[in-house]
Amino acid sequence: MLLPHLPSMSFPSDHAAVSMAFAYAVMYFACVVIIAPQRHMKKLFAWGLFVRIGGMVMSIARIAVGVHRPTDIFAGWLVGIGAVALVSYMPSSWFTPLIHFQEYMWAAIT
Repeated sequence: MLLPHLPSMSFPSDHAAVSMAFAYAVMYFACVVIIAPQRHMKKLFAWGLFVRIGGMVMSIARIAVGVHRPTDIFAGWLVGIGAVALVSYMPSSWFTPLIHFQEYMWAAIT
């Protein structure tokens, strides 16, 4: 182990799940949701790939320092990708109350 740390539950890796979820959400948004000029879609998709590669490097680094095992990382990747897949198939009407709540809170803050 390269860095000492307190033993804790590390299955699945939260870092791997969040990084893959963010990367695949950006890539999904670029490919499916956005209705914009092609150059914007390409930029978003490129950012998604950049985040995915960064998440993979971070995941390998967490294995190298001894914080996670490869199974923790792989499970985190599956959780992140699965979360994006699950949300992408939800009807948009489920998100309407959340959007209204967010707009209400934003108006109250500003």
